[in-house]
Amino acid sequence: MDIETIRKKVDELSALTRKISDILDEEETDIEGIEVLVASRQAIIDEFVVHNAEFDTSLQEQLRKIYEMDKENERKIKLILEHYAKNVRNAANAKKQISYYPKATNQEGLFIDEKS
Repeated sequence: MDIETIRKKVDELSALTRKISDILDEEETDIEGIEVLVASRQAIIDEFVVHNAEFDTSLQEQLRKIYEMDKENERKIKLILEHYAKNVRNAANAKKQISYYPKATNQEGLFIDEKS
C-alpha cells in the first residue's frame, strides 16, 4: 500500500475517531450510531495492518493522536455502559451494544493487529 493511500486511510480513521468522541460527549449518547461508527473504524483497521512501519513524522504524530483519542473514547464508553446498565433491566443487553472498541494504533503511532 503506497503512502498516499495510507495517509488517506489515517485521515479517515482520525475523522471517525473524532466523530465517535463528539457523540460520546453529547448528553444523549446515540449508542446505535456509535456502533455503526465503530464498525466503520474496524473495517479500515482490517483493511490494512502495518507492523513496525516507518512513516513520515507528521503521519506518526497523527497516529499517536488517534491512539490518545482511542484511550479517551474507551474510558467514555465504559462510563456510558455503566450508566446505561443501571438504567436498563437487562444489563447484558447494554454491554452487547458496545462490547468492543477497536484500537487502531499503539502508543508509538504504529498500526496494530489486536487479533494476533
